[in-house]
Amino acid sequence: MLKALVHRPDDTIERQSLTGDPMPTQAIEQLLRVTGNPPNATRAAVDWATVEDGLGISLPFDYKTFVDQAPAGTFGNELLPTYPGLLGYPANDFLAPKAHILDTFMRWRESGDGNFPFSLYPEPEGVLLWASGNSFCYWWLTGSNDPNDWPVVTSNRSFTQWQTHKHGMAQFVLDELDAGRLPHFKPYPAARPRVFEPAKANEKATEGLPLPQDHSAALIVAIGPPSTWKTHNNWPAIETRLGTALPNDYKTFIDACGTGTVCDITIFGPDMCESRDIAFRQGDQAAAADDVGLAQYMSFHPRKRGLLCWGRRADGTYLSWKTARDNPEQWTVAAFLPHMRSHQFFEDMSFSTFLLRYSGVTPPTAVIVGAPWLTSITFDHHQCLQEQPPQV
Repeated sequence: MLKALVHRPDDTIERQSLTGDPMPTQAIEQLLRVTGNPPNATRAAVDWATVEDGLGISLPFDYKTFVDQAPAGTFGNELLPTYPGLLGYPANDFLAPKAHILDTFMRWRESGDGNFPFSLYPEPEGVLLWASGNSFCYWWLTGSNDPNDWPVVTSNRSFTQWQTHKHGMAQFVLDELDAGRLPHFKPYPAARPRVFEPAKANEKATEGLPLPQDHSAALIVAIGPPSTWKTHNNWPAIETRLGTALPNDYKTFIDACGTGTVCDITIFGPDMCESRDIAFRQGDQAAAADDVGLAQYMSFHPRKRGLLCWGRRADGTYLSWKTARDNPEQWTVAAFLPHMRSHQFFEDMSFSTFLLRYSGVTPPTAVIVGAPWLTSITFDHHQCLQEQPPQV
């Protein structure tokens, strides 16, 4: 039951209702004005008929219009819409970019953790995920036959707090912007041609590889540190709490820039938000490995020489240090996909070297399991928000 775009002579955007009558969509028009139309932004090109055929359901008009006409981007790190086909995800798979959240939803619901007042699509009247962020997940409640009538539902990332809102996607986003609960929209930079070289990711032997290097100065220059950031990090106390010393390039980066998101990788550190705190997040990767029966074969921090997680990619990929060497300056990077069945070791890369190569600032490019970063390096500094549900 697909909805058709209608363009009036005055260029007002309308949709066809189920009765065939044109219905104005002032909210999406206003949202498109908010996002702007920069010439050098990344843009999605989505075959909605194929996407919806694979999903088995039509999607709301305002969301499809937003993806088609606005530049691809994010509202800080608090709301990242789904863009089929961008950032290395399949062009016709709507669920792929948020698959790790959906997997977590199912696992937590089955284990009795969290609070789940709604079923999950394709279950009857289930919620369907269309965006996520540091603090919240954003869903549609799919009970109505007309997707344009689906209200937005929000949940925190631990699925313990849920709220149903009055409006659909476009009006919800406008309301959150007006209330100051969302940062301003920031387009992704335009994609630029890149030649990808295989990273030294699957080599079992490390003999002959150079030791990892501290490239934190080059990383800080590449992203540009936030001018208002002032460090107050007591590293001896932080390392005591964590139970280990940490690499100097990581500490230098955190001191200069704080926690934030480099490209699509959220960097953990000393942060008042549990979702960003490096000590708090250490159990996630071990729990994922335990779910698939791998924990008995792998060691995780705080066990000696265990993997120590320092960040996660937007698709849920864990980024960790291999702490096999006693000297943290010789720790290298390991990447594990959310299901923990695929991994890569970057045996010659430190924390800073990996981020420079992953972002394409320096070659050879570090490609994680076939999903490279396609645009220029970006950094969004984390401004801690209280983890409370947005209000209507």
